[in-house]
Amino acid sequence: MIQNNINLFPTAMLMALIFIAADLQPSSQYAPGLHSPGQSDSVAVLKWHDLEYGQEQAASHENVVLVFFEAEWCGICRRLEREVFADLVVQQRIEENYVPVMIDVDSKKQVLFNGETYSVREFAQSMQVSAVPTLLFVSSDGEVMAHHTGFVTTDRMTVLLDFIISKEFGTYSFDEYLKLMDG
Repeated sequence: MIQNNINLFPTAMLMALIFIAADLQPSSQYAPGLHSPGQSDSVAVLKWHDLEYGQEQAASHENVVLVFFEAEWCGICRRLEREVFADLVVQQRIEENYVPVMIDVDSKKQVLFNGETYSVREFAQSMQVSAVPTLLFVSSDGEVMAHHTGFVTTDRMTVLLDFIISKEFGTYSFDEYLKLMDG
């Protein structure tokens, strides 16, 4: 009887590995040819920058800095990258009006913001980042405009990106803006 259990162990391990490998394969949602309307088969990758470069570029081009606070272990952050930041419409909006900056909250690096040096942890705390993912919008003159914590769908991200640079920003809340857009 013990011999039978030993023989079943390699089979059970093989089946477990097959299930794990199947789970790691891209689902049909991400497979080439099956994607959201804004995605293509050859997914373009958004070029992320450090904060110092982001602020320099924003100041010289009068763009907004989009700071994406994330962590390597954060599944929702990876989902944002896969589903939202990979979307061509979202990428176009960002490339036209924003300078994308990615900050890993677990990094030991220093960041330069408005001429002052911070550890990543100090900077995140000063920006009231208490969870990841968090999106922070910073004006070309270094003023924090808005932030959003948590997952945001591709459609909502597109509207949010439009809102931040709209003339309605500062006059209406995002919820009021959504109601205006729904007409």
